[in-house]
Amino acid sequence: MLFRSETAYVKLLDALNAHFFAYPYVLGNAPSRADYGLMGPLHAHLGRDPYPLRIMQQRAPLVFRWIERMSAAERHSPEFPDRDDSHVDVRNLPETLVAVLRRIAIEYVPEFQATAAAFAHWHETRQGLPAGTPVSDKGDQPSFGTIAWELEG
Repeated sequence: MLFRSETAYVKLLDALNAHFFAYPYVLGNAPSRADYGLMGPLHAHLGRDPYPLRIMQQRAPLVFRWIERMSAAERHSPEFPDRDDSHVDVRNLPETLVAVLRRIAIEYVPEFQATAAAFAHWHETRQGLPAGTPVSDKGDQPSFGTIAWELEG
């Protein structure tokens, strides 16, 4: 049984697993900045925590294999023999990548919108403050307010 907070993770894993069935890396046949950017959350945060790692291994083994590929010292993709180092055509993205991007947008756009609205409100109430004025009095954890958004219902 999945908890409600895990639904977004599982949906992203499903989309990535489908993509890694067709491509060894996020943008095609060679690692890119997209792969290295995705390694942080998928490996460092979720791939080393036993519970989300088990979900990944059981539900999305190709995502787990991608982490192994990305962690290897050399490029090693025996599942994709004879591939060149090309990337996908950005003018004609594969549907598997569009599905991944759609999942990311569903998860993050509402949060970005809420953050932008909170910042706009904070800025409107502080017109005329001199440059360098702290965002808040929370020291090393600056904040311009609480935000709320809905994720997966």
